[in-house]
Amino acid sequence: MTTVEVDEVQGNVLYAYGDYFRHVRYILFYVTHSTTAKATLRGWLGRITFGSRPKGLSDTDEDDTNGTSAVPRSVTHRPHLNVAFTFSGLKALGIPDDFLYAFPDEFREGALERARGNGDVAASSPENWFPGLGTGHVLVVVYARSEEERDRLGDDLAREAHGCMKVLHDLSASRLESTRRSETHEDGAWTRRPQACDSRLDREHFGFADGCSQPAVQGVSIDPTGSGVYARTAPRWWRPLRPLELMLEDLGIKPITRQWRPISTGEFLLGYENEDGTFSQGPPDPLGSNGTFMVYRPMAQNVDGFTEYVEGEAERLGLPVELIRAKIVGRWTDGTPLALSPERQDPLIADDRRRANDFLYREPRNGVPADPDGYGCPLGAHVRRANPRDALPGGGERSMRHRIIRRGMPYGARGTADCGLAFVCYSASIADGFEFIQRTWCNTGSEIGLATERDPLLQQGNPGELTGMVIQRPDNKTVVMRPPEKPFVTVRGCEYLFVPSRRGFEWLTSL
Repeated sequence: MTTVEVDEVQGNVLYAYGDYFRHVRYILFYVTHSTTAKATLRGWLGRITFGSRPKGLSDTDEDDTNGTSAVPRSVTHRPHLNVAFTFSGLKALGIPDDFLYAFPDEFREGALERARGNGDVAASSPENWFPGLGTGHVLVVVYARSEEERDRLGDDLAREAHGCMKVLHDLSASRLESTRRSETHEDGAWTRRPQACDSRLDREHFGFADGCSQPAVQGVSIDPTGSGVYARTAPRWWRPLRPLELMLEDLGIKPITRQWRPISTGEFLLGYENEDGTFSQGPPDPLGSNGTFMVYRPMAQNVDGFTEYVEGEAERLGLPVELIRAKIVGRWTDGTPLALSPERQDPLIADDRRRANDFLYREPRNGVPADPDGYGCPLGAHVRRANPRDALPGGGERSMRHRIIRRGMPYGARGTADCGLAFVCYSASIADGFEFIQRTWCNTGSEIGLATERDPLLQQGNPGELTGMVIQRPDNKTVVMRPPEKPFVTVRGCEYLFVPSRRGFEWLTSL
């Protein structure tokens, strides 16, 4: 069993802050005076959260006013802070070359240089990004219980940085009040239903429960089912005949033995073995171990355009609007996966995060038929692309090498023209994580047998360059949705960042 130094890892990486800390602010700085900036950053160390969320605080215990918690309110309720650095930021702070050039190429080149390869073209090209994004040095992320607490700390940090760092970008975000999970009774009263996909609040503006599926990390997650991987059982010291069994399985003489298990810690943190039994590329200690890479990527959402497109295609194809929405995403709006319930939403599934993730595509599971042809969840649906599970050649072993931890937050007021998702993800390799998913699974359909068809939600391009979507149906009833006139999502910027551990942060700010 892998022992993870949880207390060294910055907060919100391995353990989400949850709905309680629903207000976030992303502040991107540019270093103008290295020595003073390091002193300022060193002064922020005591405000940075490391490890899991403090014990004594849960999403259902929002006030904790009975005074029974062993952890003081000042600890459990205070705003949480994360600090991450771009390659140019580390360089500006004077990190030695033997550390700088131990970082992988994609991080050293940065998000701006690699934008076109990620499909950031047309309206999503860098010249249309939020000012400053792609050129920053230090990203500070503040999580708080209220907008007032969030902005008070954010303003304090900006004021303390004045004279050594200037603000390039400042974006506030907050979880959205749910519009889906309340029920109206005959007397006009309403009650809120239980959590859907482990959240009482909405996480994106198209109206879908998001964040349903997160990786189960070895040494951290207690229950891997659904969020882990249904993978081939590896050799263990207590199973000396396992190598022979593997050979018989390869020859087809013996059925392949699989089980749900967490994903190797090294897929998400530096200094630990990944799924290949190796270590992801990164700087040596004390900077590397327990650090991770972060992608910050605000994306505007064209809610009106998405709604009009779905309604138009539903009328043209003679299918229900909610079904078209679900086919595009791969889940119903409440988070119920199409693979488990292809005909309708099922609150018994959606309200149980574990159950909502316990499914496969190519093999039956818990009495649910397999869906290799995409009749339930289309082959090109967003969630099936982002996490193919066992659907690709190589099965779960293939997908588990390209998993990311997502911590995005919606920004802007619901229904306005200026709203979107501040996408955030963590992994031990940007190239094998975010970039592989974006470039190989989302921006092309070749690996899933759909030629040039791209992810219907994330695709970019000018009018006439976008692709439609095939909705596979049995009995020769397959239909093809027309390409949208404009993208549903527009990238507004991107930064590739390194999130150091406690030891790493102390070291780099004390040089």
